[in-house]
Amino acid sequence: MELGDIPKYFAGKTILVTGATGFLGKVFVEKILRVQPNINKLYLLVRSSNTHLATQRLHFEVFKKDLFRLQRDEKGENFGTFISEKVVVVVGDVSLEMLGVKDAKMREDMLKEINIIVHSAATTRFDERFDIAMATNTMGAFNVLSFAKNCLKLEILLHVSTAYVYEQTKGLISEKPFFMGQTLKGSSTLDIELEKKLIENKLSELEAQKADEQTIDMVMKKFGIVRALNFLIDGYGKGIIRSFVGVPETVSDIIPVDMVVNSMIVAMVARSKNLCTNLIYNISSSLRNPINFSDFLDNTYCYFKKNPWINKNGKPVLIAKKMALFSTSMDEFDPNKGSKMESAIELFRPYTIFEGIFDDQNVENLRMVAKRAIDEGFDFDPRNINWKNYLMNVYIPGVMKYSMRSKM
Repeated sequence: MELGDIPKYFAGKTILVTGATGFLGKVFVEKILRVQPNINKLYLLVRSSNTHLATQRLHFEVFKKDLFRLQRDEKGENFGTFISEKVVVVVGDVSLEMLGVKDAKMREDMLKEINIIVHSAATTRFDERFDIAMATNTMGAFNVLSFAKNCLKLEILLHVSTAYVYEQTKGLISEKPFFMGQTLKGSSTLDIELEKKLIENKLSELEAQKADEQTIDMVMKKFGIVRALNFLIDGYGKGIIRSFVGVPETVSDIIPVDMVVNSMIVAMVARSKNLCTNLIYNISSSLRNPINFSDFLDNTYCYFKKNPWINKNGKPVLIAKKMALFSTSMDEFDPNKGSKMESAIELFRPYTIFEGIFDDQNVENLRMVAKRAIDEGFDFDPRNINWKNYLMNVYIPGVMKYSMRSKM
């Protein structure tokens, strides 16, 4: 049986989205509102002190963005009315029980009405404090699950996570679930409550020492990391980073955000119709259409040769050569290294020398039953990506426009 007419499934549905102001969340919200304007309601959970400020945040961080330009143009003066009719702003926080929704009437309505929950809220800071990462990324998922269990009409709970929770795993990484307490090493167990207690003890210790906020930040940041290729593009384009840790043959698993959103939408519908019973899907490119680190850097070099970054003095930053890579010491490449760069190198090393390939057989099975949906605008097949075209005309220009705003 083939899956088609994806938008029809969402007609009349009530959806809760966490992380709606984030990179992935806002793309999901835009797609749903565009392909199925007849959804019943879209609850958007926003961390804020009150509804007014939460509404303003959504306005400036989501609906006013270029992402919604097509819908604003199509609906004209009715766009604001459409958003107010379909979107319900919910003040809350995934790190808290019952998602921190204090409005009792709002909470009651949500539990009675919600059919679908899409959980994409996470902290994505490059160098996050461990206590914040634990509260949002770990306990947040637990709190969403607990909330979902109380929803009377729930059909689907979809959780989005980075595939790099696998860290330094080598070889083919299968699409399999982790069980509570299971670790990557397999020989040890993870006690979340113990981890929380360790954080609480450390914070209490710092408080007793009358540590200032800067010291607390520094100590807690040593516990956790978040990484992104945007960091390299930004630094290289500005002439700051000339060399970095990495292996040319390392496969850089990149996937366009629109493909991720398409796969999320298709997976929910396929699951609801029992066309695919898998629970885990690796939305990745490393197996079907790999691009290695060296090719990524080649394209980055070509882009900045043609489109140099303009510094604060109005002068182009000329890039002389491709970024050099090293796998051990950077001394021979960059004698002007500093402690900040060394910290970034240690942060990135497990990912720029990554030896894993993400198996996506479950996703391939999903694509097989969703051929019609793919043809109808829900493509999520990485084999359709032309990497040179994507990097030169979409990805790097996007980083230039939205990430490289500060002048040197």
